[in-house]
Amino acid sequence: MKIMPEKKERIRIPEDIEAQILFLNEHRCCMCNKGPKDGARIQTHHINEDPSDNRLENLAVLCRDCHDELKDRLWMGKSFVQGEIKKYKALWETAVSEKRKHLAFPPVIVKEKVTEKVDEKGRIERHIEREISYRNGLAPQAFGVSPSVPLSQEKKLILENAKRITTSQPSIEKLLQIFNEIKRTAEIRVDDMVILSRICLSLGDSKFHAGDYSMAEIFYKEALDYGKSAKESEIVGICLYELGAAVGMQGRHKEALAYFNEVIKMNKKDQTAWFNKGVALSFLNKRKEARSAYSKAIEFGTKISDWDTVASAHYNMGVSLARLGRYQEAVDSYLKAIEFGTKSGKLDTVASAHYNMGVPLVRLGRDQEAVDSYLKAIELRKFLSDRGERIFPSITLLICILGVKSIQNKNQNQAKELAKRLFQVYLNGRKDGMAKLIAKTMETFESKLSKENIDMFQEFKKLFEKMG
Repeated sequence: MKIMPEKKERIRIPEDIEAQILFLNEHRCCMCNKGPKDGARIQTHHINEDPSDNRLENLAVLCRDCHDELKDRLWMGKSFVQGEIKKYKALWETAVSEKRKHLAFPPVIVKEKVTEKVDEKGRIERHIEREISYRNGLAPQAFGVSPSVPLSQEKKLILENAKRITTSQPSIEKLLQIFNEIKRTAEIRVDDMVILSRICLSLGDSKFHAGDYSMAEIFYKEALDYGKSAKESEIVGICLYELGAAVGMQGRHKEALAYFNEVIKMNKKDQTAWFNKGVALSFLNKRKEARSAYSKAIEFGTKISDWDTVASAHYNMGVSLARLGRYQEAVDSYLKAIEFGTKSGKLDTVASAHYNMGVPLVRLGRDQEAVDSYLKAIELRKFLSDRGERIFPSITLLICILGVKSIQNKNQNQAKELAKRLFQVYLNGRKDGMAKLIAKTMETFESKLSKENIDMFQEFKKLFEKMG
């Protein structure tokens, strides 16, 4: 007689263990990488199917769909399925860890202030003002670099204290206190320089975040001197990178370019340095070279942790190509930005790409796709720096132009569909207090039209008003 194995009693997973496994997996399924924001229902699975074994190594984060799929594959054998889950778990947790490691190494981003108006022929004209935002914040990464010389127990404690201050609740006063105490010593030795270089980077970051870029530059230069004296090449690379950001924020893009070139000499596959170089070149109007640098950033973005920078590189390529009138290539670049931005959770890039893609799509005669792209940007507007203030006039103008065109072509069905879309825009805008802006945009548009076109626009406007 075959004896069935005794069923193990389920023991509730302790809250701290469950919190830890969800954190290690970024609250996403280790198989499909989807999380609650993607509509996935997340579950914690016991790999060995023993519900009483709540060790971290026996827990895997799965969505309900992947969990059910595994149950359907049990005919392949428990050991096979368990082995598969272990591989997915290891791969995804490593990817999340790598991504978090690189979060302190963010790329430069270019922001654009776009104003739009309609000319006498009813066409959209765009005026673009570029802003630059060099991100920094590499001091926490610097504290992770092993010192170039052995440190005494006393110096280790000082370094650990400075690291704690930098990575927990940064306090410039506490860091300055440690900094001044070391500087007051009769002789600054190499082990002091190891500590001072990291503290200077942290002080530089504090000034950078406060908008005092010239003072940040001073601290970064001092950190660079200590890094060179202590012969710490990795610290030197971080200092050069930070200096590039600080001088770039001051509009000194040639100097920024020189610093990023130095970083690339030290590591030819430094993805973020290539990306930053592309930005500096774009501000120097060396667009061809900028696109080449962005291509390198894309080429070296092979890890999951690199995808946010890859998304930004594709986005900036799209901006450059659109300006050159290479509209199809621009659309392709924006689509890549959307793809990698979605994968990495860089939704500000995704939203901006949807918004910017509207104009090249119009230029290509793909009007409906342009409207859809703008609508997608509206859905994601909370991720934009202006919360969508520029999107509402843009899509309102576009739909009004297309509405007049559809009335002109006696395409009543298309006109009704466009009126429906415009009402959808209006409802979204009303939630954000943008209703007056939309109405003002329609008034401005109407004032620019010829008498014949005004009649057509009023006919389209009636269709829009009926939607309410």
